[in-house]
Amino acid sequence: MRRLLAANVILAVLLGLHVADHGLRQHAGPTGVAAGPALLDAIAILGSLVLTARHSSHAPLVALVVGAGTALGFAAVHMTPHWSAFSDSYFDRPVDALSWANMLTNVAAAVLLALAAVQARAAAAARPATLPEKMQPPRKVPSSAR
Repeated sequence: MRRLLAANVILAVLLGLHVADHGLRQHAGPTGVAAGPALLDAIAILGSLVLTARHSSHAPLVALVVGAGTALGFAAVHMTPHWSAFSDSYFDRPVDALSWANMLTNVAAAVLLALAAVQARAAAAARPATLPEKMQPPRKVPSSAR
């Protein structure tokens, strides 16, 4: 779970830097309709981080969905030509190499989050399931101990 937590933290920090890049360097952030998916993504990333920090059994699945969705979302919004109100194509705007690097590191961090989630799910599946002590079946006493 430590790798999953680290991947969540890294993606959250990079998303903050991406938002700052939009606001401070590009003088254009997501507005109107385009702000909705950006806000939902930020909420999803923070939700994944909280679930992971609390060691929730749902954290790996949520992180997998959030990581894959974030990577695909960044690619669809920033790496494709203008296609809808959700588009903010870096190909259609004069953004510098630092903005490109910032956006691409977000994509990479999202992919790493998804991969860490797959690893965490596999590790959880490999562990034998244990029931709480109250739910354990009664133990049989060997006949020699009677």
